[in-house]
Amino acid sequence: MGAELYVKMRAPKLIRRTIKFRSVGAAENVTLGLTHAKVCIDDEHFEVDFHVIPDVLLNDDLILGSDFLNEVDMRIRDGKIINITKIVEEINELTFVNKIDVISKLDEVDLSHISDSQGTASTYCIGL
Repeated sequence: MGAELYVKMRAPKLIRRTIKFRSVGAAENVTLGLTHAKVCIDDEHFEVDFHVIPDVLLNDDLILGSDFLNEVDMRIRDGKIINITKIVEEINELTFVNKIDVISKLDEVDLSHISDSQGTASTYCIGL
């Protein structure tokens, strides 16, 4: 993200984490820092980390990097975004089932020597 856009965004907190980088045919440069922002694109909300760089190094307001692009499904036509959605990983609940035992035989256990809270004897079935 260019510094001018960073200022237009009312300069959210800038984390002083700099990265050295080179652009095509240029000398080594350094980012000004890192900022975290919530972005809304076509009613989809994203949390994105932006590296802020001097405007003279960037012809556009910002460039979306692979860390963002790896988390979205996006269709582009004629240089314009047609559709963008978050990639949601489906959790397969079947992977959490380790073992299921089906019990068809019930053994009766005599508990007549034990009284419940009403003082009556009971017999319970316990599956074994």
